[in-house]
Amino acid sequence: MLVLWVTNIDLRINNIMANAARGGQRSSETAFANVSYNPIVSSFMTLLDSKCLGKELHITGLTLLRKIVEVENKELVTPAADWAGEDWAAYQKIIAARQNSLVAIGCVEFLCKHLQDIDDDDVLEQTFLVCITLLLGGNKKSQDAFFHYFQHQDQSNVILMKLKRLLMEHFDLTKKFIGEKNAKLAMIYKVNQREAHKK
Repeated sequence: MLVLWVTNIDLRINNIMANAARGGQRSSETAFANVSYNPIVSSFMTLLDSKCLGKELHITGLTLLRKIVEVENKELVTPAADWAGEDWAAYQKIIAARQNSLVAIGCVEFLCKHLQDIDDDDVLEQTFLVCITLLLGGNKKSQDAFFHYFQHQDQSNVILMKLKRLLMEHFDLTKKFIGEKNAKLAMIYKVNQREAHKK
């Protein structure tokens, strides 16, 4: 709900102003001067960057940032990283507009700096999910912003090394899980075979 409020703030302010004008109330537009999408989201990124939030609030904040784009897909509530092409094709234009608006206010630079500064794996994963959301559909502005950051501010590849480490850890966990699952299935198969031979 908060995401919908933030993404539609300009429309809400216009509605408030129109209703106030119709009701004969004098309302100053300057009262809402800083209450618009860009300053709210920028302030939100600044809050996340301040590192004053606990881990759970930090993760929740990153999820809200990601949801600014994902909420436009009326069909799914899963992370954009899990979407197939046909899952969001009908919303491609509005999703691209949300992605571009986040890129325009410096979200890619924020995310990259965040990835460089944070070492907690859970927070890193959530940050990478926001990155995936911005890159969804091959968004050119996002790609260019990431490329520019990597080229000029992460020449030692800190971000890519963190991504590689996380992927390797998850690959190892997946391999272990599948191995254990296969061992259980093999044991069940052998037990079933023994019972079949007894009959």
